[in-house]
Amino acid sequence: MSHAPVETIEGSPELDKSLANVKLLPELLSIIIETYVFDFLHSYCVPGQSPALHPQNSWLRISHVCRYWRDVALATPTIWSHIPLIRLECVEEMLRRSKQAPLTVYVHSTTSLNESSSPMLKSIAKQSHRIRNIDTSLPSEFFTQLTSYAPTTPLDLQSVVASYKRLLGPPSSLPLEWIKNANLKHLSLKDFPVENINLLLMPSLTSLSLWLSKHECVPGDDLLEALQHMHSLRSLTLHNVVQDILTLPPYPNKRDLIRMPRLQSIATTSYTNGLAELSLLSAIDIPPHVDFSFVIHNAVYPETQEVIWSYIMDNLVKDVRLPFHSVFIYAYAGGNFLFTARSPSPAGSTRDSTLFQISLHFPVVSEAEKWLSRLCTSLPCSKVRNLSVGNFISFPVEAWDTSFKSMTHVESLEVTGLACTALPEALLLAAVKDSQISGSKPIFPNLRQLTVWLNPTAKGETVPSRVNGICDALQERKDRGYQLELLILRGHPPLVEEFNRLIPVVGKVAWDR
Repeated sequence: MSHAPVETIEGSPELDKSLANVKLLPELLSIIIETYVFDFLHSYCVPGQSPALHPQNSWLRISHVCRYWRDVALATPTIWSHIPLIRLECVEEMLRRSKQAPLTVYVHSTTSLNESSSPMLKSIAKQSHRIRNIDTSLPSEFFTQLTSYAPTTPLDLQSVVASYKRLLGPPSSLPLEWIKNANLKHLSLKDFPVENINLLLMPSLTSLSLWLSKHECVPGDDLLEALQHMHSLRSLTLHNVVQDILTLPPYPNKRDLIRMPRLQSIATTSYTNGLAELSLLSAIDIPPHVDFSFVIHNAVYPETQEVIWSYIMDNLVKDVRLPFHSVFIYAYAGGNFLFTARSPSPAGSTRDSTLFQISLHFPVVSEAEKWLSRLCTSLPCSKVRNLSVGNFISFPVEAWDTSFKSMTHVESLEVTGLACTALPEALLLAAVKDSQISGSKPIFPNLRQLTVWLNPTAKGETVPSRVNGICDALQERKDRGYQLELLILRGHPPLVEEFNRLIPVVGKVAWDR
């Protein structure tokens, strides 16, 4: 790794000459190189995925483009500070080039650590005082070996991402003292043994993500007790963590709620009915402008729906969260329903917008239809400017018309997904029909841009028939004085004659594959 191929570095004078005219500042180029390398590492570390090239090649290739690029790469220690277990010579060279930069160690495998891993871990253990971040799918083996090579050197960790699917030995055998320290900020655990979960919930954490299997759960009251001491938490993600309803009054006194003043995002996912997660959320005083995501993968029946709705209206619909400027609504097959909205963040915030997301699975499609209307009419959607809808193939036009009628400020409408047969035409024609009957403005009177998929979805349907339906709807809308400025077509490329037919009824037509 320390010896670059001569033909790569010195055998491309034409490339050197062409790059000399577009030479980037070293500071900017180092950021670009880091981004390239980290993208490869991300692919390498995601279980079940692997990059097209071995991850070591990302460093070799990017530092062999030309002499200037190589000089910048070698002069940037942070590029070499992310260490995957590749080959011993590579690990040792990266440790040398990273100088004194804090280290991130990646240990991922579908099997287990083998004999070739030991020399690499020994080299890393010599620099264990620099390790700040660990990302591993073999935490038990990794920590056990690392502690044996450097038993007297405590780790000063800031981040631990670990999956315990391949846990060797009982949970008590884990070297938890190596993970638990006063400086740990980010902790993400997947399939961690439940009996040890509270040992790692520390007041220093700013980000906590817990993923458990469907067969394990954390006692809700124990988790609640741990959260009471995590005042620095900014991000909380709980996936199938709590399955028992907490012993709380239905509406606890506000002064008794858990306060997390720095919280910026909270997300829960349930594979049961979601009531356990709701009881946990009800015990937290969620600050305004917090990204909120609530997902239930199991069927939600009417009695549960009302509990969820009451929580949304009583705890989340606040003036400080209003109004939404973008809404994304997606209906999957079988009653799965996703409602995602964004509202402007307050002045001075580091984020452009605040997320509000509800994802539920309804036993029948008609229940999802009711929720579409409830959400659009009860939540602050009157100022929505960007609307995306998809896969509402089984919803009647009346549901769209009723739900979207209050969104008079919509300027951009996107219809996505492959099951959107006739949805754009239905929306536009419903708007025209409404205008003709009442004499008032149609829904989306300020619509300027429409994005649709041309892929035929119904039996016997063709791209020309899709274009004809859209064209007829746009023509009627134009005749009523509401012509669009831009139509974006996606999916199947339209023919020239189809473009020619659309152009007279809309200002501009574009195709985006």
